[in-house]
Parts: sequence; structure tokens; C-alpha cells
Amino acid sequence: MPLRVVIVGGGIGGLVLAQLLRAQEAPVQVDIFERDSSADGRDQGYYINLISQAVDLLKPTFGNLPELARLVTDPRSQVQCKQVLDTDSKELLSLPVPPGCCFVNRIELRKCLLDGLTIHWNKRFESYEESADDKSTTQVRFRDGSVVTADILVGADGANSRVREQRAPGIRYEDLGFTTVAGLSTLDAAPPAVRGRLDKGLVRWLGRQGHTAMMFPIFAVKEHEQPLLVWIMSYPGQRAEWETKFAHAEEDVTNEYSESNHARQALLDDCIARVATHITPDIAGAIRATKPDGWLFGPRQVYSTSAAQLPSILDPPSHRVVLLGDAAHATTTHRGLGANSAIADAADLAAAILKASGETSAEAVPKALQQYDRIMVARGGKVIGNSLSSTYSIHAAGWTADWICPLQYRAMHYIMKVVS
Repeated sequence: MPLRVVIVGGGIGGLVLAQLLRAQEAPVQVDIFERDSSADGRDQGYYINLISQAVDLLKPTFGNLPELARLVTDPRSQVQCKQVLDTDSKELLSLPVPPGCCFVNRIELRKCLLDGLTIHWNKRFESYEESADDKSTTQVRFRDGSVVTADILVGADGANSRVREQRAPGIRYEDLGFTTVAGLSTLDAAPPAVRGRLDKGLVRWLGRQGHTAMMFPIFAVKEHEQPLLVWIMSYPGQRAEWETKFAHAEEDVTNEYSESNHARQALLDDCIARVATHITPDIAGAIRATKPDGWLFGPRQVYSTSAAQLPSILDPPSHRVVLLGDAAHATTTHRGLGANSAIADAADLAAAILKASGETSAEAVPKALQQYDRIMVARGGKVIGNSLSSTYSIHAAGWTADWICPLQYRAMHYIMKVVS
């Protein structure tokens, strides 16, 4: 009888796990339960950065998913380098990117990964209960009252995971005190000097008083389309400050998904003023070209879990329930590691499930899952640590921002040139 694998959450990590098991033709039955009503029932973000190692881990699925292969290997999505600039747009650091690194549309990526899978939509996870005798199965309950039985339950339900709340309640997803806003403009709106840098890939500016901005180009895929520009800015602050600023507005301008034109224009005006004052006027025009009724996201707080809390997943050890990706180790986007670590988790978990499916011992599944947990926790701790280091570095203020960080970046730049 095949192992019954229930995946709660239809995001990138859960879908990659299902596709890897499908590609290996593993003797398992995989069902995905997703809270959304459909594939396009909720905003799924915009573009994500995939490193070459993540693309390599996806390759076993290419036989079933030719559109995925096309998406992640399109030369127009490749990135040559990542650059860090100061407020005068002078280069502090330029990091060459290994071949195969790309920026892909998250919506298109998810669409590719959904192909051929069994998805149960509009299923909100409620709780699980492992069998009392030998914990050989798990009953999974959903808010609509339905119950399914699983040999393995995978919590892949994102940063605010309900599965994590029960499996590892000591892990908290906490506000770091930074606000972020993102938008979509046109590449032509950036001045020539900035466009020249964007031709190579991602550019980040380090500003004053903890302000920072990042831009990267999205080149036209279809004929007659305009090359686009994604911009993301963040700074120290709380949503409460934004809400107080517009406390007397006639419309609700505090919702990050607000469709109010007043809210979007107010948000855009605030971003333009912050960029011009704290970062560099060089990119204010590109942000100004963003259409308020187009893609504009925020203000949203920056959150992270803690690496110190992550080992709580190991005690008590897993028998039939595991976590994957952001459900275990959600962190900031400032190192670009979220989706990449979720894919790595999915690959390791797929290997563990495949190994357990070929054994008859009653301890095969718990043993395989506990080994996966140890690998995932070690990697997740590093991901959180590296991401938080980047977050606090790019939001530095005072003497640290004016002197220490620029000197560190210039030293890294010089050392890399000497080594190369």
C-alpha cells in the first residue's frame, strides 16, 4: 500500500515536493490541501530570485514540466551580478553571480508547478492528531469539518503556519521593526546611468537613516511588451506610524492590499519623498513612473523567525509530522533565500520519503523524517542568520551607515578583485 502524504499548503515548497515525488514515480499518494479557493484566489507576490543550486534541484521535474524548464532557463531572466551603491550611486560592491541564477515570476512559477497535481482547494487546516497507540498514522482536520488520514503530514503552509503552531509552538514569527513597499515601473523611466547598471542585474542602494532600495529589471518576454522594473524599498518604522499619518482619511489607506486610489497615491508619494531625501534622487523618477492603479504593494512589516528557536522542532522528535520552508524557518527577503531554501527542503524531504517508502520497518518513516528534520533545521538556522545579518546591515543608521558599512563593502570589493 502506498504511503499517504498530505501536504498542507500549495506554495512553492509544497508543490516542488509533490512534483519531485511524482518525477521519481515514488510509491506514494500525494494530496495537497490549500486554503485558497483557486490558483489565482490570492496575491502570490511578484518575482523571486532562484540561485543555480535551486534550479539544479528542479531539473528532475523538467520531464513532466517542460514549461518550468523553459521558465527557469530563459536567458532573458539570467542575472550577471549584484551591485551595492551609496547615496551618490557610486559602487561599493559588485558581486558576480554564478551562471544559472535567475529572476522568475512567482505566479508563473506556481502555475508551472501546479500541473499534474491533485489540489484540494478551499481547505483551511484546523489541527492534527497522531494515533495514540504507535503514532503510525495522523488524522488531519480542516475547518469545514472534513478529516483525512496521512502516513506523513507536511506543513508547507507558509510563514504564519498553523501546522507549526501545533508541531513547534515555540517558534515565533516576529516583527523586526522595518516597513517595506514594492512597486512595478518601466525600465525606460530610470536614468541612463541606472539603466546601465540594471542591464547587469540587481542593484541595491544604501541610504541614510536606515533607508534602502533595490531594483532589478524584468525584460520583455512577448513582442511589443515594455521592459519593466521592480523596485523595493524599506526603512525603520511600524505600520502604526502609517496608520496614524492617515487616521483622518475618508478611505482606509492602511490595508497593504487596498484598492483605494487615494491609498495608493499617498503611498507612492511617501515612497518618492523618502527615496529623494534618504537614498538618491537618481531613482525617484523611476518610482514616480509607477501607476497607482497598477502593481503597488505595502506598506508591510518585515518579520522573521529566530534561529535560536528552530531546534525546538527536534524535541520531541518527529514521528509523522514535518515542516518545510517558511513554515519552519520564515525570515526576511534581504538575502533572497526563502524560495531557495524551501526548494532545498523539498528535495531533502522527497529523498527521505522515497527512502522510507522502500522499507517495511515500522520505524522507517520516523527515522527518515527525523534525519530530514536535522538537515532542515541546520540549513534553516543558517538561512535565518544570513538573512538577518543582511537585513540589519542594509538598514544601518548613524556612524555604522556612514562609515563602517561602506568601508566593509569596499574592502570586500577590493578583496574580490584581488582574488579574481
